[in-house]
Amino acid sequence: MKVLIADDDAAIRLVLRKMLARAYEVEVAEADSGSDTFLKVSLESPDLVLLDWNMPFKDGLSLLEELRAADYDVPVVMVTASADPAGESRARAAGVVAYLRKPFTASQLRAAVDPVLAGCARRAPEGGGGLTTAPAPDRGAT
Repeated sequence: MKVLIADDDAAIRLVLRKMLARAYEVEVAEADSGSDTFLKVSLESPDLVLLDWNMPFKDGLSLLEELRAADYDVPVVMVTASADPAGESRARAAGVVAYLRKPFTASQLRAAVDPVLAGCARRAPEGGGGLTTAPAPDRGAT
């Protein structure tokens, strides 16, 4: 099972990675922008995307709509600090499976992702440790 964490904030990606590791045996990939997220969805076929609303180059909602237009039906949990009801309605219309507001707790994250991961991933052993890390891209190569 692979989860793509898409957030421009490295600290949030780390928190999500650690929370997932404590609850699930999953492989985690990361993206730090909307364009990077689209590329990784197309190349890595994640089973779930945790998608930040506000990212550089392409916001999460526009990215979600582009993913759907390109027939990527990957489940998406929108993660945001925004309390925009109109935006939330657009995100739900585009097919988000859950809407997670920052700051969030581990139990709120599990409630958002459990319906997606329950059928695909085994729970991590007691005490966590079930995280598999996808290699980070080499940002130095051009």
